[in-house]
Amino acid sequence: MRGNKFKTRLLIGVAIIAFAFIQRCNRQEVNPYTGKKQAISMTTDQEIAIGLQNVPQMTQQYGGLYPDERLQSYVDMVGNKLVHSSLARENSL
Repeated sequence: MRGNKFKTRLLIGVAIIAFAFIQRCNRQEVNPYTGKKQAISMTTDQEIAIGLQNVPQMTQQYGGLYPDERLQSYVDMVGNKLVHSSLARENSL
């Protein structure tokens, strides 16, 4: 009787692991920048939301914006170009 319970629990554990492995494999995509397959666990919108949530903490941790407005504007411009380039590439795939 005890052996049957162990086998049942073992079977359930193996099923859970198999299900998780299958889910992980189904979430794999080819990264357009590296050409490598990788597991994707969140959407772009989720990544953006996490980034926006962490702005106050990151600002406090790293001292806020750079005090030289000219250099800060340059960094903002480069960041915006990267975002637009990434979005354009994502939309073309």
